[in-house]
Amino acid sequence: MVDHGDIQAALSARIDGEDSHLDDDIVDAHLAECSECQKFWEQSLRMSRSLNVAGDMTPPEDLTELIYAGVEPEFQRVSARRVFLLSMCRVVLVLLAVIYLVWAGRILGTDLESASVRVGIAASLLFVSWKPSQIPGVLLIIGAMFGFSIGFAVLEAITGGQAPWAQLLTLLFTCGVLVAMWVVDYGNPLKVLNAKPV
Repeated sequence: MVDHGDIQAALSARIDGEDSHLDDDIVDAHLAECSECQKFWEQSLRMSRSLNVAGDMTPPEDLTELIYAGVEPEFQRVSARRVFLLSMCRVVLVLLAVIYLVWAGRILGTDLESASVRVGIAASLLFVSWKPSQIPGVLLIIGAMFGFSIGFAVLEAITGGQAPWAQLLTLLFTCGVLVAMWVVDYGNPLKVLNAKPV
């Protein structure tokens, strides 16, 4: 005995112009007697007609080229902007490294420890301008230095001393450039951190 699922599969194949595994006489005999399959057949025909009225649903042969033609200009624009911004961040990081080196040279005779820290910052900035994947680690260190410097600046201000404003602003600017390069290179890191699994 043939069940309804087999008949309905054969009817769907008939609408699609495909061969079914059932003989047409068997399908037609069942369809003449079964109201459930008649209802399925009528709904399927209506749906097929409405799809045909909506237009030709067959994809064009060159669909891949059409997709690339639509996506490629936007991809090129975004890529060019990204390359430009990365280049600008690299130039600024190299300039900052030079500033830190000059600064280290100026205080070398009076404060060897501070000079060596600035040389270390300069080296790390040159390194991340070449390898942006290392930005999070360098950003963590320079951000911590900025936080400690704020604490020392507040202490100096309370005790009546001279706060190291130039050092604070330079560290803050350095952190800003590192964050900007991180965002340009990887996209918004906050989106990655807040990503929800599918």
